[in-house]
Amino acid sequence: MGKKRKSPSVSPPISSPPAPCTSSGESPPPFCPTLVGSPVPSHAPLSSLKPSDILPIPMAEFFSSYFDDHRPLHVTNLNLNENSALLSALLSEPGKVDKESLLYGTASDEVMIWIPHPNARDDPTLPMTSIKVAPDAAYALSHSHSTYCRAPREAELKLTKMYIDDLGLGLGNINYAYGEVETFHSASNHVTPPHYDFQVNFTIQVSGEKVWKLGRGPPAVELGATPHFVGEGVREGQVLCGKLADPEFTYSPPPLTSEVKMSAGDVLFFPPGCWHTVHSTSPGLSINISLKCKTYADVYCDALKASLKTQREWRALVRERGELGRLIEGSRRLAREGGLGLDVEEGWVLPEGTANGTYVGMEEEQEVVLEEEEDEEEEEEEVEVKSKIVNVDEECPHDVAARTGATARINPICAVLTFEEAFGPDGGPGDDSDDSDAAQTNRYAVNINYAGDEFYRANVRFLVECEERGEADLLLSSVQRSRRERGAELGDELEGLGGEAEKWMRWMGVIV
Repeated sequence: MGKKRKSPSVSPPISSPPAPCTSSGESPPPFCPTLVGSPVPSHAPLSSLKPSDILPIPMAEFFSSYFDDHRPLHVTNLNLNENSALLSALLSEPGKVDKESLLYGTASDEVMIWIPHPNARDDPTLPMTSIKVAPDAAYALSHSHSTYCRAPREAELKLTKMYIDDLGLGLGNINYAYGEVETFHSASNHVTPPHYDFQVNFTIQVSGEKVWKLGRGPPAVELGATPHFVGEGVREGQVLCGKLADPEFTYSPPPLTSEVKMSAGDVLFFPPGCWHTVHSTSPGLSINISLKCKTYADVYCDALKASLKTQREWRALVRERGELGRLIEGSRRLAREGGLGLDVEEGWVLPEGTANGTYVGMEEEQEVVLEEEEDEEEEEEEVEVKSKIVNVDEECPHDVAARTGATARINPICAVLTFEEAFGPDGGPGDDSDDSDAAQTNRYAVNINYAGDEFYRANVRFLVECEERGEADLLLSSVQRSRRERGAELGDELEGLGGEAEKWMRWMGVIV
């Protein structure tokens, strides 16, 4: 995931001007209001950390008033502090959230340390230096310096997946939405200068206190703005991205008119593009659940690439002016005549089973999430559907719309591979046991919308198994071997099938 820049402090917090008054003489509501939540019991299950459980307002109101309006929200009284058994069991050792365990268990290769300027006592605005060190050195330095690193990987997987599901980001598909969990051990008087991030963020203040000052920035940005970090040529790209969202964008913060005091146990939601500066008024720990999600433009363009790249001329290398215009006009003509060309349908890109696709290349890490689901005693059916390999001979537990007379088509941006094709002769993930009494099964990797990056990793992917020569196997093998035109109608393969096999294929997006 592209990281936001963590950098040294260079200035004290900005003073907020008085809020403007309305015509009636009353001040408008704050940009970042503070709401009182309900304490989370210390021994509550992990699911108690979901936004829908910790926010004291309905999720519909959260989305309309804060998430979609790009406004932050501060929630107090949640009791999510260093003595919470729930947090300590998740992040470090049972009993208390422990700095040493967090630093040594980090998913980061190195830990960021901020070192004050030698003359900082005389002039606190002098810049600090940021260095990266090994975890053992970081622990030694953390008693007098602020540190930043990621949380332990298992905690990161569980929290990010839970938040992605609860918020519906990427329709719950981990290949569309992803994230990290960051830990900040702050020294007293540490200051982070004004900037904004590009992620959806939920910060939990575990110990200590911080004062945040916040202001509105450009909505729905895909890069942060870090005026205090000017290395590596980052400024130009950040300005270009900001001007896409707001043509009047300038590389400096507006007045940061909302101030909130984060005490131990509080949570702060702040959206992408929200300018903020942070002053640590005492030593403390905070963790930040940081989420990124693909945009509608991303998934549409991925699908468009997959559609266009079925044609040899679109895969040709760029070397002549005028050729692109000819190709674009040809695709427009195809679209007008009912061919593929630039024509992309939502059902090809986001099938009904989007939320249940497997991680691409992360099968072992997915098991960490599944183990937590089992510990939480979620319904057996839901755990089964989210398993790495889905048996598509079984009854489909999903309410899939039946065919209404229209002839089904192969999804033109779907590719079905045998396990041998996808993983080589050793067969890929799954149970390698040899049960001679079991029916012979075939396994397939179903990939939907797979031309989005240079490695052709599918945005929606399923690993499935079925009995050899069964209904599902006949359909999958037919699609896998098919050399007909993309998007062609299915005829004989669906004759007499219907039922569960067809439901599974529609749910996965193999047929549309």
